[in-house]
Amino acid sequence: MGHPSRRDRHHPGHPARHSLPGTRDRDHLLAEWWWNRQDKQPTHSWATYIGKTEQHTEQHTEYYGLRLDRRGRLPGGVNGGEVLFREYYDLRADPYRLTNRLHGASAEQERHLGVPEPARRLTAARAT
Repeated sequence: MGHPSRRDRHHPGHPARHSLPGTRDRDHLLAEWWWNRQDKQPTHSWATYIGKTEQHTEQHTEYYGLRLDRRGRLPGGVNGGEVLFREYYDLRADPYRLTNRLHGASAEQERHLGVPEPARRLTAARAT
């Protein structure tokens, strides 16, 4: 399990913490943020999925019209809420995320990019 972190030595009852990169090679990363009641200005909730397949290393991000309720829960569940805006980046071709491949793309262009599959992976990751 590696060397214990400083917290592990001082708090032996707590499980060991590991860095995100760790020693295993992961095939995806999910990050999410929800607009909460502490924010004075409205901002969009979002979820992003960064994954790699044999053909691509990609990032697919969706922005939602969601806000946590008074109990800190998402109305409609994690996959609820209208998708307001989406971004898709091919990280091998565009590692600095300068070109959103979905900006102005038609449904046919999205299919050609293979975007429906990363969108499904994001939805599935958010549900687990």
